[in-house]
Amino acid sequence: MTPPQASTLPAAGVTETTPRTRAKLGSLRALWPFVRRHMGLFVSWLVALVLASAAILSLPYAFKQMIDHGFSKASGALCLAHGVTMLLSSDRDVSAFPALQVRNPLRPDAE
Repeated sequence: MTPPQASTLPAAGVTETTPRTRAKLGSLRALWPFVRRHMGLFVSWLVALVLASAAILSLPYAFKQMIDHGFSKASGALCLAHGVTMLLSSDRDVSAFPALQVRNPLRPDAE
């Protein structure tokens, strides 16, 4: 069976007489009076958007650092500083902190 020729296929909604138009940002000007009434909310929304984007974009780098360098003693001190009291880890480096309980998830008998 031979594939259909290009001239017999439909143009998928775009004809030669229809020019392609781009969406214009000028249509957002109609929203400006509503945004101006709630400028504080709008600015806080933009700040939250930037912070969330930065947090999401930093996750691959943080994951790479965790894989490359592992869990070090400095990480144990950071956990204690932020209120973490127990870790599930088979790493022995964090045993230098007696306040930080470390349980090995690979050994169910160790509690």
